[in-house]
Amino acid sequence: MTISKFILFSLAMMAGIVSAYSQASVYKRIALSQADYELARPWIEADHVHQQGDKVVVEMLAARLDKLHNSGLSYEVLVEDMTTFYQQQNREIKYRSRNTSCDEYNRPVPQNFKLGSMGGYLTLEELESELDDMHAKFPDLITKAQPVSTFKTYEGRPILWTAITGSTNQSGAKKNVLYTALHHAREPLSMHQLVYFMWYLLENYHSDPHVQHILDNTQLYFIPCVNPDGYAYNAAVSPEGGGMWRKNRRPVGNGNFGVDLNRNYGYQWGYNSTGSSDDPASDLYRGSVAFSEPETQAVKWFCENHDIFSALNYHSFGDYLIYPWGYMSEPTMEDKIYQSLARGLSFEKRIRYGTSRETVLYTTNGDTDDWMYGETQSKNKIYSMTPEVGPAEFGFWPPEDKIQMLCARELTQNLRMAMAPHGFVFMVPSSDPIFHGDQLQYRYYLYPVTTEDIAVQVKITPLTYNIKDYDEQLYTLGIGNKEEYQLDIDLRSGMQDGELVQFVMTLDNGTLITNDTMTYIYSNSDDGIDVLARSTDIENWVRSSSSSHEWGNTTSDFYTAPSSITDSPNGLYATAEENAIISAESYKIPGGEEVFLSFKARWDITYGEDFAQLSISTDGVNFTPLCGQLTTENFDYKGDISPVYTGIQKEWLTEKISLNNYKGQKVYFKWNMVSTSADARDGIFVDDMKITYSQTITSNRDNLFSENPYHLFPNPVSGGVLYLDSKSNDPSAAVDRYEIRNQLGQIVRKRRMHQTENHIRVQGLPAGLYYLNLMTSSQRLKAKKFVILP
Repeated sequence: MTISKFILFSLAMMAGIVSAYSQASVYKRIALSQADYELARPWIEADHVHQQGDKVVVEMLAARLDKLHNSGLSYEVLVEDMTTFYQQQNREIKYRSRNTSCDEYNRPVPQNFKLGSMGGYLTLEELESELDDMHAKFPDLITKAQPVSTFKTYEGRPILWTAITGSTNQSGAKKNVLYTALHHAREPLSMHQLVYFMWYLLENYHSDPHVQHILDNTQLYFIPCVNPDGYAYNAAVSPEGGGMWRKNRRPVGNGNFGVDLNRNYGYQWGYNSTGSSDDPASDLYRGSVAFSEPETQAVKWFCENHDIFSALNYHSFGDYLIYPWGYMSEPTMEDKIYQSLARGLSFEKRIRYGTSRETVLYTTNGDTDDWMYGETQSKNKIYSMTPEVGPAEFGFWPPEDKIQMLCARELTQNLRMAMAPHGFVFMVPSSDPIFHGDQLQYRYYLYPVTTEDIAVQVKITPLTYNIKDYDEQLYTLGIGNKEEYQLDIDLRSGMQDGELVQFVMTLDNGTLITNDTMTYIYSNSDDGIDVLARSTDIENWVRSSSSSHEWGNTTSDFYTAPSSITDSPNGLYATAEENAIISAESYKIPGGEEVFLSFKARWDITYGEDFAQLSISTDGVNFTPLCGQLTTENFDYKGDISPVYTGIQKEWLTEKISLNNYKGQKVYFKWNMVSTSADARDGIFVDDMKITYSQTITSNRDNLFSENPYHLFPNPVSGGVLYLDSKSNDPSAAVDRYEIRNQLGQIVRKRRMHQTENHIRVQGLPAGLYYLNLMTSSQRLKAKKFVILP
């Protein structure tokens, strides 16, 4: 070939590449009635729909809008161009100023976690760099990312996988759990939250016994980008983010590109053309045959060559947790197991879980979960589920300033799936924070995250010397366990008002051990202020005049006889309205050391559309939503995020809300039941709502300790000496003495220190996790964790 012909050939190739990468499809966001949506489904072929009031919201190809328009059905265009919309939201600051700050948004962020250059998301090259960086920093925990066998995409890219695991010196074979993401190229949050999770595991293995137990007993596999060609295409046509390409990039004829990888798996492939499409131009095109694509072949090979017990195949968006069957409306024979798993995985988020039809309102066929679970000839059954991460209001490309929060939001779910093969159980306390009498009746629920019945030992280890005697129990839990348990803790005589009772609660199933530190306050008098504790208390509240339903007492469901308060005592709550109740008179918040608003609650509220919210006000006019242990996030299209009660909580639990910021003030409370959906439920039930407080607190109450300005290094420590570094110049912060406690809270070493000392000797202590308590001459500082290496 001559030089001139080579140049012409190269230019033609480059023009073809540019042309192929410049054909970005336009998607619109539309809204139509539920009835019209059902009629239009064959034309829309949308993969993501959600309710917004009495409307169904869809993001669909503009090219398919003509059929909808010609049908005569009514619809409203909400967003003209989704890519432009996604990019524009990162140029505005409206999302930054409307958040109600709650502890749930302040989860630990891995030190190495970072955002990417594509609208805040990692590009394919940046993802590969992250995987390399993980292996370079933690070669003993994570394998180097490598291709799945010899499979290559149409454009020649490998599908990369890696594994994270801990010590191999464990008896018996480890269980295997798989996490995948980016089957669909326009769902970057599905991948980015996995990167967050991976960094969290790596950085916390040597300091967190919980993470150690997981990785020492489990092999976690990751395929963070199943569809690299499609993802690279979105980066090419829309480098600022917002690319809307979904499928892979293989040419499929007549100028069409791509197969929907999540319709290309072999189990019930092509079952019908409602859950997938035989049209190569469709976003739901399933391919010519099952496993026609190298990407799905790679996942198939990987599962067949690794004995995977359970899997999370991440997608976005919608805040759902979906499990088989997808191809039909009927559930599997193990639906009770799936319900139990999903309840445990999504407990804090309260998102909707179920089959495809129960969650995203349509069926699918040829999807990943159905094949992983249903195919048992070439491999073992895999308990596979699909989380659709991120709220519907943020769509496929949530704004950059929400990425970190949304990634952190999936952390608990990821950790629990890693423990599911071992029969994990987590505990939710249901005791009031302040108690009376010579015995603490510690009440709690145990929620199993397991596929079979399991035995778990429950025991406590006292951290305070006022505990005289206590129970220990061994329970056998079924997958649907919902029972409230109680341990009786006897206390020594002469307890002082405000005295701390603290202990470690240990759950041990023979493989996994979890420890939680529990703290309660003793009061020698019952001086709590009733808010909504008695049936007559509601007489001091004003009901909203616009509501056709009214808050009131009900005797049909309560925690303490004879009644509780509910938003709709005569049946289901009303649809499409707000129903509020406001305290007519203010409550004076005491000036004790610790002040709580506590109450019992259970609820059944349509997730994502309806919610109950508790707010507080100092003037009776301007109310601020309250954050509690049981609240979750509510998102709306204006960008607001606020704490609410939504989803389903069938058992009565104890809510505890600190009122320390309102000490000495007069406040008003407001309960509001907000319904925007057409799906009326039972609403919320509230009982024993009161303000409790303690006038005096013992000096060893951990969450009242002064802030600790000292940094410990090296941490982990292996040389026998732990150094203290402080930027504080306050002489009163000089350390006077210290205590070292082990994981069970037992003091293993203590002594006084000279003010000039800046180190603590830890020789002779076994390897493991410890807590260092530093005391000055006048105060006790918050405990710091450190790890001693073998």
